[in-house]
This record gives sequence, C-alpha cells and structure tokens, in this order.
Amino acid sequence: MNKNVTILIPTYNHGSVLPYQIESLLHQTVPPERIVILDDGSTDDTHVVLNRYAGKKGIEVVRQDRNIGIHAGMNILLNHVETEYFAFAAADDVLTAVWCEVNATLLEKYRSAKMAISNSFISEDGRFCVTNLIRDLNGRGEGAYTPGEYIASYLKSGKLPPSNTIMYRTDIIEELVRPIISRKDLSSLTDVLLMLAIATRYPVAYSTQPTGVFFRSRESYGSAFYSAAHLKEMIAKVERFSSVEGYIQNSDVVRTLKGFLEYI
Repeated sequence: MNKNVTILIPTYNHGSVLPYQIESLLHQTVPPERIVILDDGSTDDTHVVLNRYAGKKGIEVVRQDRNIGIHAGMNILLNHVETEYFAFAAADDVLTAVWCEVNATLLEKYRSAKMAISNSFISEDGRFCVTNLIRDLNGRGEGAYTPGEYIASYLKSGKLPPSNTIMYRTDIIEELVRPIISRKDLSSLTDVLLMLAIATRYPVAYSTQPTGVFFRSRESYGSAFYSAAHLKEMIAKVERFSSVEGYIQNSDVVRTLKGFLEYI
C-alpha cells in the first residue's frame, strides 16, 4: 500500500462502468492508501455498486442526495486529501496496474515537480493505440521537464495528452487546483487548463510508460482539436487565464494554439 496517495473519484450515473475503475485501483502493484468516491446524487444503480465496495479497506464513499455537479463535487473530494500526493480518477476510465507506483515514484524522485504524468492507451471507435504525446526530450523513458520544455513537447503535436494519468503533489491544492476546478465556466476544459497552469509554473515529472486507458470521444478536449470553433473556444479561455487572471505564465501557449488554426 502506498501511504502517500489518495485517489478521488467523482461519479454520477456511472454504475455500469464504475467497477472497472475501482477494480483497476484495487489491483495496483502498490495500491493507494485511500480511494474516496463521491456519489453525486446518482439515479442509476451506482449506490448498489458502491455498497459492494464500501466495506473494503481504503475505500470511503461520500454521498450527495442531489446532484451538485462535477466542480462542486471535486471541491468536496479535495477536503478528504491528507496524503502527500493525490489524483482524480474518472469513473469511466481505467488505470493500468503500475499507474500508482510509477507516478508516486516520479514525484518522490523529482521533488520540485508538482505533478507527474505518463502516457495513456487510447481507445477510440474500436481502435487501440498509445498516445505517444509525452515526448522524451532527455533521451530517457522518464525525467523532469522545465515548464518551457513541457509546453513545447506537446503543443507542437497539435494535440493535448489525456489528463487521466496525472498525479499531483498535495501542496498545490490551494494555490492552483481548488481555484481552477471550482470554475464552472471552464466546463470540460478544467483539467486541461489545470495542467497548463501547473506546467507553466513548475517542473513536470514524466514517464513515457503508458499507465492509463482513455476512452476518447469526439467531444474530448484532451484528445484533439476537431474543429476551428472548438479550438477558438479553447484559445479564448486560455487567453483569459493567461493575460487577465495570470494562471498560465507562458505566452507561447496562446501563440502555439493560434498557429494550429492554420491547419484546420
């Protein structure tokens, strides 16, 4: 058991798929100390699923009588973090058996990094592949990017790496995590903008080893830019974050995103 890690799972009507994620976390090579699951007023059989797991060691279930939404739900979950590291786990994704061990080890090794990220397997329209978007700039399978290196490594590809393998250092919660995940106006961009905000301020520990499975849909911001309108919406939000609110401290982010419009 990894006594340094808490996993947070917000869920709403994911009863049919939630067991896959829970089982993937229970069968980690080094399981997390705690798995905290928020049932956000689900109306399907989520409560039946969670009743089967509630007694298992390390699993804590928090129930909401009514649906309060993903942003408020994640804020509640953050109150349950007492370990050195934590991660949000999507109820409809799964993590490979080494995910917790790989990412916690990265954060222990690269102490200046505020988040660790690794590659994902991608499942889309019946096809399966590895993202291969985490570039190895140092000629190794793992390392630590400076903020500038990390931004350059994936923005030049025209795609954003899925955020489902990220693990965070807990001391970043009040500075960046809580203020950003609380923003309802960011919609599905929340995890991407949180990633950018951290990556433009602090080093990022990385591994090219795939440790998650991301089930991609065409609506996923973290998968690819599917239209000019989609990308323009993201640029507008990133510009506001960067120039007005000061979260993203790297002008190259907006410049590079605008450059993608030439290829759409």
